[in-house]
Amino acid sequence: GGTYHAFFQYTPEHPRKLVYWGHATSRDLTRWDYHAPAILPDTHQDANGAYSGTAIEVGDHEELWYTGNYKDPETGEREATQCVVTTADMVHFDKQVPPIIGRQPEGYTAHFRDPQVWRDVDGSYRMLLGVQRENLTGAALLYRSSDLRTWECEGEMTFPDADGAFDAFGYMWECPNLLSFGDYDVLLFCPQGVPARAYDRQNLYQSGYIAGHASMDAMEMLMHGRFKELDHGFDFYAPQVVTHEGRHILIGWMGMPDREDDYPTRAEGWMHSLTLPRVLTLRQGHIFSEPVHELKALRHRE
Repeated sequence: GGTYHAFFQYTPEHPRKLVYWGHATSRDLTRWDYHAPAILPDTHQDANGAYSGTAIEVGDHEELWYTGNYKDPETGEREATQCVVTTADMVHFDKQVPPIIGRQPEGYTAHFRDPQVWRDVDGSYRMLLGVQRENLTGAALLYRSSDLRTWECEGEMTFPDADGAFDAFGYMWECPNLLSFGDYDVLLFCPQGVPARAYDRQNLYQSGYIAGHASMDAMEMLMHGRFKELDHGFDFYAPQVVTHEGRHILIGWMGMPDREDDYPTRAEGWMHSLTLPRVLTLRQGHIFSEPVHELKALRHRE
């Protein structure tokens, strides 16, 4: 209806790391209004946080997919589940209990999160998740469903022409996003544990992409080049993309997990921010980004 909805990881009980889904709306991508949180960590499945995910329009309603995080208070053992909240008006949000996917498949740890859900060209639904294998390496895992409620794990996204470059590329992949740019596809993801080198990968955790040709049936991506960072610097992470009217609009997190002491604004009662929204284009295998044109409305002089 002409309104953009931004959902974001929100910890109003800081320093307690209990993650909600915050909610803000805008008509022009420049001025934003805050609303009550859309997802509260108020059930067993998300008692230790409602983690990142995605939104999808389904008929007359929308569904917010997220990862529920629960940690046993005595053993510290983690449970990661894939959960859904439905809404018909983007004001009232109804959580489905129990979770839709109750645990990770065999061969993976409970670091199993950040679902991207979309409808494929064949009418089925697909889910892409960031995971950690039991050998402590990262990967992207694909599921398929006909009704968004019963899911079958199909296996990992593979890179057959990468000469094994992604067999042990970090110890965990977060926030996967698969995008189409016409003739090319792009997999955005955030590998954790990839070492820095020279002027690259200076973040604590990285955020980048692989361009190529993806096949959902073969669950593979034929590459065009190497892994490239989306943004150089020290505070860019966990970007998400919405595709609207032909534009891939990216908003990232200006902040870094596990480094709270680095942010002096904590003394003012807030930490971290979101980046300006940017439009992604792909040229010769490289992603280029520029601020959305709506931001020109904020200019007062040349």
